[in-house]
Amino acid sequence: MIYTVTCNPSVDYHMDLGKNGLLVGEINRAEGERAYPGGKGLNVSIILSRLGIESKATGFVAGRAGEYLCGLIRDMDCQEDFIRMSEGETRINVKLDCETETAVNGCGPRVDRTSVNMLLDMIRQTAPEDMIILCGRAQEEIKDIYAGICGITPGRVIVDTSGQALRDTFGFHPWLIKPNLDELCELFGQTDPSEAEVLQMMKKCQDEGVRNVLVSMGGDGALLLNDKNMVYRACLQNKRPVRSTVGAGDSMLAGFIAGMLNDPDDCASALRLACAAGTATAYTTWLSEREEIEEQKKNVRVS
Repeated sequence: MIYTVTCNPSVDYHMDLGKNGLLVGEINRAEGERAYPGGKGLNVSIILSRLGIESKATGFVAGRAGEYLCGLIRDMDCQEDFIRMSEGETRINVKLDCETETAVNGCGPRVDRTSVNMLLDMIRQTAPEDMIILCGRAQEEIKDIYAGICGITPGRVIVDTSGQALRDTFGFHPWLIKPNLDELCELFGQTDPSEAEVLQMMKKCQDEGVRNVLVSMGGDGALLLNDKNMVYRACLQNKRPVRSTVGAGDSMLAGFIAGMLNDPDDCASALRLACAAGTATAYTTWLSEREEIEEQKKNVRVS
């Protein structure tokens, strides 16, 4: 089983303000609204589901908003086993969709130690063949939770976070990390690196314990350094205007995992699927469908 862990998920409530946009100080009337599950791990689970891969989404939810979020997840044909906390309310992020996008993100509930222990007990019971995907930022009071999970799970760990929380997992030898280029540069104090310097930073991650390193680079594609010291590069042959980058990196991660599960020895095909999934999401208003991902595979070159 694949488990995706999202510590501070949300209900993302989008309001379409149309051509008039946001009128500050006035009553704004939306032309439409829709609600989506929010959170990097949830994005990964949804794309995996659309690619025919089962996963189980977990983390922490609270209150009526938390139950509503779990319903949204199930509506996406995803399994969920979130820890239900007795106090607080899962955050609701209000997204105002107009020419100048504006968002008001909630802070979410404070995570208590009992709930943390319940999640850790769940992780301890995973099997060596399971995958544990740790995505996004954890709340300040549990900022060390990813390293803690890495230290107790028998399964393969994949980490998609940033800063010290990411680096603290290196000593536990995660199977894969997936920083974007900015997050990789932040780890090593680099700015505007050449491709050779990017590869050097990826190798330093391996020197510190990481097995495989996948770096998303937006419109410039992606780089993969695997545990056999092979380097793969994916790039787009034709580019279209980006509609939204939200969830693109998560889609890339899900595509790579799906590809590796299909054939663990074919990193090139996995990277092609990863780049296709990330690109397809960037070309849509939300997460891409399978048909869009398959279409984008024709547009990705891997060397």
